[in-house]
Amino acid sequence: MRRRMMARASSRLAAPSAQGISSASPSLSSTTTTMCWSSSTAALPPAPSAAEQHPCPLRLASGSGHSTAHCRQFTYQKETMLNELSIENWIMPTLYAGHFNRVVWLKNSWCQQLPTGRHDFKVGQKDDRIGVDCPLDYFIADGNYCTTEDLQDAKSVELQVHDADNESLNPNEFLTEKDAKGFVLDIDLDFFSTSNPFLEIYKDADCYNQLKEIFHFESVEKVKKSGTATIADYLATAERRQTQLDALKTIFWHLEEERNFEGLEKPDETVVTPEVYAKIVKLADQLQEKYPDDEIDWHLIFDSGSTTDNNGLPHHISIAEELETYFANFKRFLQRLPVPPVAITMAHSAQDDYCPQDQVAFIEECVLRLLKEVFGERLHDKAILHYMDDPWDVMKL
Repeated sequence: MRRRMMARASSRLAAPSAQGISSASPSLSSTTTTMCWSSSTAALPPAPSAAEQHPCPLRLASGSGHSTAHCRQFTYQKETMLNELSIENWIMPTLYAGHFNRVVWLKNSWCQQLPTGRHDFKVGQKDDRIGVDCPLDYFIADGNYCTTEDLQDAKSVELQVHDADNESLNPNEFLTEKDAKGFVLDIDLDFFSTSNPFLEIYKDADCYNQLKEIFHFESVEKVKKSGTATIADYLATAERRQTQLDALKTIFWHLEEERNFEGLEKPDETVVTPEVYAKIVKLADQLQEKYPDDEIDWHLIFDSGSTTDNNGLPHHISIAEELETYFANFKRFLQRLPVPPVAITMAHSAQDDYCPQDQVAFIEECVLRLLKEVFGERLHDKAILHYMDDPWDVMKL
């Protein structure tokens, strides 16, 4: 659901190894880890570690305009998958295909989309989509949760979530020399400074705040904390959420096609209450009052609303002093790695405004310098670049 508004420029840097740079695929006979440094769970990586602030582990193919069924269809078609998937949706197909079985997500403590700790679950095929049996709000909110029994061709996955701004963070606790052949480091520059671009959508109509009320759903977390939660509770919450999203999608898609509410069959009041429906009408009135009709994109508004679930997307534009602290934390972590990654990938996240455009060049320069300082000559001088919609040359991999 958390669709990127634009494709993200990314680069792949060959990483150091004991024998020099290696770009070979990780061995699937042992643990393969993606370490992600990021500010979002938009694309939780399937390997030992990654750095982002907006993880999207199960945002299968919504960003590229494909259904999860399409995503499953091309999971085993390499050329198709590389051309169709993007930074926001590559993790789940990669996990499902068995290329990785462990993900470590490193984020700053102001990013709250997933609880810290270790989460073991299974990913597999559920009907015409990819699903998981992990009952976290993050997965339930997108309708991806199901029981283990409902998953076909299931793969076991280990997800670890850590706060990278914790000085005691030690990669030796989750990475060993045994991981040397299957460790990929994925860096998203919005780890260092994150903007929620949806906050700016139709701001004059206070669109985002109204969408938070329209898309709100009752979390299962309260029941969890009481210690009485059951699989039946998880399934019921997931079903209610999916039914809610389907009903809202019907309304917003109608508005996109017809530009008004005429001819729209009102939804079941147990799914979209009269109070919520009235809020949708109010939002439409305010949008039409503030913006020309041809500027109102109801598909984009629906996608924006889908990001407003209970934890939402992080928004933390870092000041200079904070950036220096994050750079220091990043370098210290790299120096503590027991083994180097076999490959390093990096995403700018600037064209879609997740990483502030007035900061991204500086952040990239600093991150590349730190990588060079730690890994030295073992790092390739020139990265393999892939920008926006450029054709993907599989042979470069």
